[in-house]
Amino acid sequence: MKQFIFSILAVFLFMAVSCKKSKESVGKEVQPVVDLSVDCRTPQELGGYQYFFRPQHTWVGDPMPFYENGVFHVFYLDDERPPSDQFHPWHLVQTADASSYVYRGEAIPCGEIYEQDIAIGTGSVIKKDNQYYGFYTGHKWNHSAGEPKEAVMLATSNNLMDWDKVVSFMLFADPGYDQNEFRDPFVVYDEARSLYVMLVSTRFNQKAVLAQYTSTDLYNWKIESPFYTDESVFMIECVDLFEMNGKWYFIYSNINDRKVHYRMSDSMYGPWETPAVSSLDGVAFYAAKSASDGIERLLFGWCPTRIDDKDQNNYNWGGSLVAHAISANEETGFLEVSLPRGLFTTFSKQTVLGIIEQGLGVTQSDNVFELDASAGRQEVRFSRMLNPHKISTTVHVDSEAKNFGFVFGACDDLKSVYALHLDINEGLLKLARLSDWNSSSTSYDLLNAVPLLIAENGVYKIEVIIERSVAVIYVNGQTALTSRIYKMHQNPWMIFSDTGKVSFVDLVVKVVD
Repeated sequence: MKQFIFSILAVFLFMAVSCKKSKESVGKEVQPVVDLSVDCRTPQELGGYQYFFRPQHTWVGDPMPFYENGVFHVFYLDDERPPSDQFHPWHLVQTADASSYVYRGEAIPCGEIYEQDIAIGTGSVIKKDNQYYGFYTGHKWNHSAGEPKEAVMLATSNNLMDWDKVVSFMLFADPGYDQNEFRDPFVVYDEARSLYVMLVSTRFNQKAVLAQYTSTDLYNWKIESPFYTDESVFMIECVDLFEMNGKWYFIYSNINDRKVHYRMSDSMYGPWETPAVSSLDGVAFYAAKSASDGIERLLFGWCPTRIDDKDQNNYNWGGSLVAHAISANEETGFLEVSLPRGLFTTFSKQTVLGIIEQGLGVTQSDNVFELDASAGRQEVRFSRMLNPHKISTTVHVDSEAKNFGFVFGACDDLKSVYALHLDINEGLLKLARLSDWNSSSTSYDLLNAVPLLIAENGVYKIEVIIERSVAVIYVNGQTALTSRIYKMHQNPWMIFSDTGKVSFVDLVVKVVD
């Protein structure tokens, strides 16, 4: 009986304590612990990327997207380091909207050491009837003197994953074209002429051209007049040709300035207009090609790594897969670059902004930060983020604000930081390395830049997607700049303004829920 009474008392005691705890927690939000330390971290670049895809042990080069039935099939040149004699086979990754990727492995393997495709280069995929045709570059780097180094080759498939090489097909450069620079075949169907058109990057009479071939069956090709000539560059690489909203566009990569450019026309065959701003990103986005699901056209390129994963070293060939959404301006027809819808919705969970320190000229109210830099630079330093995230804000500036944006790698005493900023004076979106943020004699090394459309109303809607050492900033749904910043990963960051009054409105950081 005594034991029974003690049991009843224990139950009532537990309920009383529980109720007391429950009442104490009502209306009291539990804040997560925020790391406000400023020590510099240098995490290793190991393993794959999820949102800016790269495999676990290799890297991504030259994407070749093909869309069908809700899936972007993105073939790419697999970059193994160090490379073997047989390098850059086609591999395949699939995505519905560039928010996540499924790796499918090797699609087209390299040939043997004595074959034309001992190394493989860029190409394209097209469907005819119920079969897929993959035209690719056979790069015989060990060719004998007088023997062509490059040729267009062919593989076919019934399911986009299992490919058979057509050993009888080999297209070499015609007389007058450079047999050692003959690559990146792109095939498109011309409905008006009922012909397939192949564009090949090459040189003719010492000029960069796109050679043009036509065919009715994809096996027998006839040489036509060059599709396009550019005397200002050595090679026009990785061409892509498509129609959008009644205009034709062709996108290519400039081997000289390492940027992706485009031209536009009212006709599939030109004449081609060069827009005032022809580049679609900066020097850390290359070899881009596009595909459309009928609603959104995605442009897939790669962001290069740097040698030994060090910010001060030169770029490697290959890196991480980056996708932009591209659309045509309704008035001008010029292409605009924006954040893909899939990535916008993926980062949906708002996280806490941990404020480490802020200037005397900063006023904060919730997620609005007003920086009055009339008397000098103002900044706010925020806590480090460990996982992929999206920074978004709408920036309002007055007429005196000429330079503002973000600073990454803002750790320790702010030595060697990376400013991703909007330069109103020069009309540029820029990435620069500053040797000492707090010194008036700091060195300023411009690393990357693209033209920026100046907003007449002084309002800039900004989104920054960050995964480890890759950052992509989008401004007003028109301009993008992709960057590789190793010191950014897992270190504090800042917002800043050098002059005038700048308000960062609705400044939020979101992660994947």
